[in-house]
Amino acid sequence: MTNALPFLVLAVMASMCTSIHLDPADGGYMQVLVGIDSSVSVNIDILNNLRVLFRKASQFLFEATRGKFYFKEVLISVPKNWPRTVQRELVWGSQFRDA
Repeated sequence: MTNALPFLVLAVMASMCTSIHLDPADGGYMQVLVGIDSSVSVNIDILNNLRVLFRKASQFLFEATRGKFYFKEVLISVPKNWPRTVQRELVWGSQFRDA
């Protein structure tokens, strides 16, 4: 099952993301946006697990494409109702709707 996880991430991203950019200099996917819905309860493990997931998926993608592609920049948008103590970056509302 763990070997299928990177494929699942890529399939979901391919079907949902419209704002991903590819850096032609190094093959890095940029502006990959993951949005967490406001109905999701605050849980720092979600952020940590997403970070781990994309690091592993990036490594897998890099190896599977023989060094051509990887995730260079992944933005995680947390809901406004999560406390400020949670590590977060401001993401424009239109980007969150695209996530």
